[in-house]
Amino acid sequence: MQYSNKEIKTLRKEAMKLTDTPSRKGKLLSLILFLLGIFCILYLVSGGKEFIETRIELRQKDLSKIRVEVLNGTEIGGLAEQIAETLRKRGLDVLGYGNADKKLEKTVIIDRRDHALKNARLVREVLRQGKITFEPHPLQLLEVTVVLGKDFKIHEKTSIINK
Repeated sequence: MQYSNKEIKTLRKEAMKLTDTPSRKGKLLSLILFLLGIFCILYLVSGGKEFIETRIELRQKDLSKIRVEVLNGTEIGGLAEQIAETLRKRGLDVLGYGNADKKLEKTVIIDRRDHALKNARLVREVLRQGKITFEPHPLQLLEVTVVLGKDFKIHEKTSIINK
């Protein structure tokens, strides 16, 4: 059986329609990519902008001007000293370390000078963990106090900064 030129053109058009039509997997993939893009935009509009700004500020700021004290609120002996050394290696000015008055469940990074918590945010970026708060230091000797809690985890790469 032979097909006419008209029939061949019609069959080709139909075949092209079938190949141009996205499959269910293709439609699902397109939908996932679209939703991912929307979530990325929402992330940047919400807290993501602050996250990115903090990372940029961290790279630009001279960390040696941030005076830090590290207190151990855990059962792990020597943890404050170890973290103090890590912070020194990253360029922070660690004035001292020791034990906290009480044991804590959560790690807290206290900004002692800045209501906007910029110094605490920078230290949190280096440590990659901790809840930040503001509590002025009575003598104004420190910018940040780090109180290590039971939730503290030691990361191999403790910062985005490579010194």
